[in-house]
Amino acid sequence: MPIANPFHSYRQAAVTTADRGELLIMTYEAILRWLARSRLAIESGNVVDSHEGLINAQKLVANLSISLDFEKGGEIAQNLRTLYDYVTDRLMWANINKDTATIDAVVGLLRPLLEAWRSAVAQTRKDPGMLAAVSQPIA
Repeated sequence: MPIANPFHSYRQAAVTTADRGELLIMTYEAILRWLARSRLAIESGNVVDSHEGLINAQKLVANLSISLDFEKGGEIAQNLRTLYDYVTDRLMWANINKDTATIDAVVGLLRPLLEAWRSAVAQTRKDPGMLAAVSQPIA
C-alpha cells in the first residue's frame, strides 16, 4: 500500500476548504508557478516539461475565463475575458516557439493582477458580496 503524500493531502484540503477569493488567488499563484517551471525547462532544453507547464497554465487561465460572471461583473468581467484570451494566445505562442520572453511578458501581466486580487480579497472580508461579481473559480 503506497504511503500518502502529506503535501498532496494538505493541498487538497486547502483547495477543498478555500472560499472563492482564496481559490482565485491560488489559481493565479499556480499559473505563475507553472510559468516559472516552463521558463526553467526552456532554458535547460527540456521541451516536454516546458510544454507541460505551459499547457497547465493555459488550462488554469481557461478556468478563470469560464468562471467569469458577466451578469454581475459587467465591464470588469468582459475586460478580464479579453485579457484571459490574450494571455491564452501568448501562452500558445510561447509553447510553439519555446519563447521565454513571451512567458516573462505574461508573468508581467499576471503578477500585478494577483496583487490586486489579494487586495480585493482582503477587502471582501469586510464585504463578502464584492468578489462574487467578477469571478467564481472552479476548483
